[in-house]
Amino acid sequence: LFDAQQARRVLDRLVGYKISPLLWKSIKRGISAGRVQSVALRLIVEREEAREVFKPEEYWLFKALLAADVPPSFKAELAKVGGKKAVVSNAAQAQDIEDAMAGKPFVVESVEEKERERAPQPPFITSTLQQAANQRLSYTAKRTMNIAQRLYEGVELGDRGLTALITYMRTDSTRIADEARDAAKAFIEGSFGKEYLPKRARVYKAKGGAQDAHEAIRPVDVNITPDEVKPHLPPEQYNLYRLIWARFVASQLAGARFHDTTATISCAHTQWKAKGERLLFAGFLAAMPRGKEESDAELPPLAAGQTLGGVHGDGADHVLTQVLGDFQNQGEGLARLLVDVLGFQRIQDGRQMAVELDVHDGADHLGDAAVGAGDGGLGRSLGGGGLLGGGRLGRGRLLGGGFL
Repeated sequence: LFDAQQARRVLDRLVGYKISPLLWKSIKRGISAGRVQSVALRLIVEREEAREVFKPEEYWLFKALLAADVPPSFKAELAKVGGKKAVVSNAAQAQDIEDAMAGKPFVVESVEEKERERAPQPPFITSTLQQAANQRLSYTAKRTMNIAQRLYEGVELGDRGLTALITYMRTDSTRIADEARDAAKAFIEGSFGKEYLPKRARVYKAKGGAQDAHEAIRPVDVNITPDEVKPHLPPEQYNLYRLIWARFVASQLAGARFHDTTATISCAHTQWKAKGERLLFAGFLAAMPRGKEESDAELPPLAAGQTLGGVHGDGADHVLTQVLGDFQNQGEGLARLLVDVLGFQRIQDGRQMAVELDVHDGADHLGDAAVGAGDGGLGRSLGGGGLLGGGRLGRGRLLGGGFL
C-alpha cells in the first residue's frame, strides 16, 4: 500500500510539474494537468476524432414473434438469407425479404438443448459500481460516488451508532481480504444453505496494470444486511448499499445453472434462430437477481418439423458507445475520473480541465488545443516520447505522450 501511494505521488509530480508549464505556454497560465485528467481528455478527443470520420451504415434487424401449440409466444431473429449470413442494408432489401416470405409457413428445422453454468461476477471496483448503479438505479457517476462516500464515512444505525458500511470506494482491484471471504462463507451457509457454496472459494485477482492499492468495494460486515439498515438510511443510500452488498455476496456464491434451448427455424429462403433458457439452480442469482433485459425467455416445447404460427415482424437500429469501458481497458486504475474528470462539466475557463461526457458534443476547441499542445511538446519535455510510452495513447499503456 505504501509503495502504491508513493507511485501515485511520483506520477502526480511528473505529470503536473512537466505538463502544466507546457499548457501555460500554449493555452493559459494557471491551468493544471493531472495523471488521470490527462488520459481522460486524450480518450475524449480521440473518440471525437473517430466520430468525425465515422461513416454511418444503414442496417436492418429482423425479428418474428412466433407461437407454437402451447404458450408462451417467443421471438426469433433472422440469421441467414439464401444460406448466407443475413445482411440487410436498406428498406428495399427488407421489403424483398418480407414479400418472399408472405404466406409461407415457419417450420422448425432443429432443436438443440444443453445445460450451462454461469459464474458470478467479481465484487465491484469503482468503474463497475458506477456502471451498475447507472443501469440498475439510474444514478449518475457523481451521485453514486457521493452516496458511496457517505456509506464509507459512516451512517447512524440506531444502537450501533456511527457505522461505516462499505470499504474504500475508489479502487481498481477485485481482491478481498481473507477474513471477508471467510465471513461471507459463514453467512452463505447460514442464510442460503451449503448447496449454495462453490466447490472452491472464489478468489479474484486484480487485472494486470491495476494499482491494487485497496480491496474491492464490499460491505465492511456482511452480516449487516440491507433489510437491517433500511429503517436508518435514506432511499438512495439504502439502494446503493443493497447493490454493493448483493454483488459481494453473489461473488462468493455457487454458479447458476440453466437449461438452454436453441431452435433453428426456416421460412422460404430465410433461416431464423430462437434462444431460450430455463433456470435450474439459482446459485448467485439468489442474492443478485438479473434484470428482465439480461435473460432469455423460456421457449415452449418445440420439435423438428413443427409448423409455427402467429407471426409478427419487427425491425430496429442500434448505436452504442462506451467511454468508461475504453478508459478501464487502457489500464488506468483511477476510475473515479468519471466523477472528477467526466463529471458532466464542460471545459470552459481553462482552470478546471474537466470535460463533459457527451457523445453528441464531444470535446470542444480547448480540449483539442490542450491535446494538440501535448502532441507538440510533451515528448520533448518528458524525454523520449512520453511518460510511460511514446506518441499517442495506445491500448495497454497507462500514459502516453501528448495529453493534458
